[in-house]
Amino acid sequence: MMYNAQFEQPQGLVYPDVTYIEPFAIPRHWVRIIGIDPTYGGPDEFAAVWITYDPFEPETWYIYREFYLSCQPRLDAPDQPWRSPHEMLDAIFEMSVVEDYNGREFTPTGERENISRIFSDTPDVVMYLQGKFRDSSVYQADKRMEGLFEVGSLLKTGQLLVFNNLINWQFEQTNYIYDIGEFGEAITKNRGKPLDRNNHLMDGTRYAVCQCDEARNLAEPSFG
Repeated sequence: MMYNAQFEQPQGLVYPDVTYIEPFAIPRHWVRIIGIDPTYGGPDEFAAVWITYDPFEPETWYIYREFYLSCQPRLDAPDQPWRSPHEMLDAIFEMSVVEDYNGREFTPTGERENISRIFSDTPDVVMYLQGKFRDSSVYQADKRMEGLFEVGSLLKTGQLLVFNNLINWQFEQTNYIYDIGEFGEAITKNRGKPLDRNNHLMDGTRYAVCQCDEARNLAEPSFG
């Protein structure tokens, strides 16, 4: 893997241990959760991750879909239209459908996904999502940074796996770092707060995964 055109793993990666896997069709009965890190219309990325939970042993989480787009047109994409935050949330809603996978690409079936929980850190986004995802429970996310260590532990132990077609998630993961001191060491003071960049999908992941115990309680298989 390339680390932003570097041949070696950067110093101070927040999540140095990640296992990427080949995508597969998510069974319909698995619990699905969305974590959203929104913006207010500027050049930063409006991000969302979809995470599913396999309720059977060894009880594994999978990050299987991403949304990553700025509301404001980027310099390298001048033809990109301006999009409001609500348009971004509408797009996330439209993407939340069951998909079949043929080994090469996903094909939407037109069937709505059963999204159990949605987490975002912005109150007005939460209110909008409550009206959009009427069959889902939408909550304001817990922004405490302690979730970094929970996500890191799940990634390291292979309990949280990532589809290898999520190129934006891979980019952020390989560039999401702690500050580096003058001697090249990672500065992890203040309970390990990373630099505030390359963190939109990372934050969405943390918002969703930090409620993993709650999602696990929901994971009663239904084959009807």
